[in-house]
Amino acid sequence: MTSPAQVASERTSSAVRAWSDCTDVLPRSGRAAEAIFCVASDNLAEQNYERGCLLGNFSTELADQSRLIRDRLSSNFAAWSRQIEGCIRDGQKAGEISRDIDPRVLAAFLLNSFEGAILRMKVEKDGSPLDHFMTLVFSRVLA
Repeated sequence: MTSPAQVASERTSSAVRAWSDCTDVLPRSGRAAEAIFCVASDNLAEQNYERGCLLGNFSTELADQSRLIRDRLSSNFAAWSRQIEGCIRDGQKAGEISRDIDPRVLAAFLLNSFEGAILRMKVEKDGSPLDHFMTLVFSRVLA
């Protein structure tokens, strides 16, 4: 019999695989990092800003309940962060993004900030937190 922790763990992995498949078709560059967040923001808008991010939702609700879920969430966040890091590295090589910040640290910051914007979006029930993230990140941080 499959435990709830195993089901939750598999759902997070499935969501990350689907996300990765979607973004693998993008050219790797600084603009690809922007596209990753645009796709996610558009998806959240299509859900009327109600559902949030599966990884974020599981993190807030289930991470303390199961080591399996916590480990899988950590692994999936790390995979997503590495994908963003690769886009940042490529953008730095192309001269699109400043080399002043370690791409690993910047990718983690962007992902953490985006997840925070999603939490706020769920409370406000509108896209303004996501809009603020996109405006600041892509006009200042990655400009």
